[in-house]
Formats: sequence, structure tokens, C-alpha cells
Amino acid sequence: MGWEPIMRTGLLCDWDRSPPQAYVFGATYKASSDAQPPVSLCRPVYQGGCHSTYVSAHDIKYPPPGPCSASPPSTMSGNKRLTLYAAVDSPYPHRVRLALEEAKAEYDVIWIDLLNKPEWYGKKVYPDGAKVPYLIYGGNQLHPDEEPSPEAVKIPESLVILEFLAEIFPGAHLLPTDPVLRARARLFYTAVEAGIAKAFVGYLFMGATLESLISALDDLQGRLPPTGFAVGEWSIADAAVLPILLRLHMSLRYNLGILQPGAAEKALEVFESPMYARLRQYIDDNLVRESVKKTWDESVVRQKFVERLEKFNRSGQL
Repeated sequence: MGWEPIMRTGLLCDWDRSPPQAYVFGATYKASSDAQPPVSLCRPVYQGGCHSTYVSAHDIKYPPPGPCSASPPSTMSGNKRLTLYAAVDSPYPHRVRLALEEAKAEYDVIWIDLLNKPEWYGKKVYPDGAKVPYLIYGGNQLHPDEEPSPEAVKIPESLVILEFLAEIFPGAHLLPTDPVLRARARLFYTAVEAGIAKAFVGYLFMGATLESLISALDDLQGRLPPTGFAVGEWSIADAAVLPILLRLHMSLRYNLGILQPGAAEKALEVFESPMYARLRQYIDDNLVRESVKKTWDESVVRQKFVERLEKFNRSGQL
């Protein structure tokens, strides 16, 4: 039957697989075992780029954790290519993907395995830290092991990237237009960095007390309005906190941390108590958004947390 495009914005091919597999940006293809790809620009790659479904006559695979937006992008300054280096398990690149999806942006993702970080990432892409997220603005389409164009803008740090995206996608309203609400949004995610972000790591992995986690949850819930999102309408303030809350709740439910016996159960009992009904409603309100559905696959993130803990048990290092 050959190649049958349903929708296509870009295609890469892996010639090392039998039958050849298509890696499609924002698209779905079907192929018979002897089909030749419909484009000539193909090269062996891993499952990088914006992940979408690719289908062959032999198997079906779903690269985690969901497709990038196939919707028309919001108005973007200069209409330059966006490439995001990200990791599935980290909440910080998840922040950026949420904002990109809310903006209906076209972007590529190159996934970095933080448990086995490729040498090329620190040498060719991000020599000053090799952390994620890392956003490339401009230049040509990138593949793993390729150095970004010298002319491209390179931006680290998730909150800086969120602000940048709010600037280049003004029509997406990632920040409120009202200057007072914009200030509140910035104060909100500044408090997130000082509060729940540190408490999340501290309680799960650093031996911090339950009281310290409760204090951070109290502070966060106290900053939320009675209904809706962090400053009313959804904004990058919500992108800043939601990935942390999702991973915290998941970790407590599945006891994924360096914790004393019973510690996860105690914290989960508190988190799911009436005391934090508003906070849980806030999470539920976010979970129904398309941006979250496309970027949050708990089973994939959970598996990465399990692998990280197994590594700790072997080596004593996270």
C-alpha cells in the first residue's frame, strides 16, 4: 500500500530498522514492509523531534510522552524554528512544553536521558551546564549529535524560557495583559521556586521533614484564588507549578523516593485530606486541558523515577 499520509509537517526515516520506520513530526503514516518513504531527506535518527504516532505493517509504537501540537502556530516573531532539549522525568522542561502547547506552537523536541546523558549534549549543545530544558530559537532543523547554528539564540532555565515564549507568542496570552496580574504571575512562580519546588526534592530525596512539605503546600494553596488558575486565566505561572505537583502526587502514591518506611503514606494522607481540597481541584482543572493531556504520561514518568531509584540503590547517586 506504500506510504499513506494522514497529516504531515515533517518526516525522518530510520534505515537501520526492518522494515524502515518513519519518525513523523505532527503526523501519522502507514507503511507496508517494502514501502519507500515519500520524501528524499532521510537519515538514521533516534526518536527525537516532536513525537507523533508512526505505524508500520509490523508494529505500532507510541514514542513518549505525546505529540507536539499539529495546530497552526500563534504569531511568532520572525517565524523561527524552535527546538527544545528535554527529559521526560524532569518537571522543568515539562513547564516549557506546557507553554508551547498552550501557544499552539510548532516545535521540535530532542529527548535527553538524564540517567545516561549523551556526551555530545555537553560538548556540542550546552557546554555550560548540559541541563534541561534548553531552547534553541532559530537555525535549521536539528538532530541528536548536531551542534546548533551559531546564529541561533540559545536559552537555558525554564522560567526564563517561559518569559521568552510569552514575549514571542503575544497572541497566546501566556501572561495576562493587565500589568498587575502579570506582576502577580511572576510573584507566584518566584514563590514556587522558593517553596514547593524545593520541598518536593527535599522531602522525596533529601530527608526533609513532613512539616517542611506541609508548609510549602500551605503556602502554595494560600496563593491560589478561590477558583480557576494561579492568577485567574491560565498563564505560565500554572506551567511553573503543575509539573511539580503532578510528580509529587505520583511519587507519594507509588512510594517513589528515598524515604523512611511509611513516609510516603503519611504525606499522601495529608495531601489527599480535606485540608488540600482547593489544591487538588486546581490540579484537576489543569488535567483537563489539552496541553496537559499531550505532555503528561504518568506511566512513562513513573518508569523513569523507578530507574532513577534503581540507579541510586546501585551507586548511591541520583
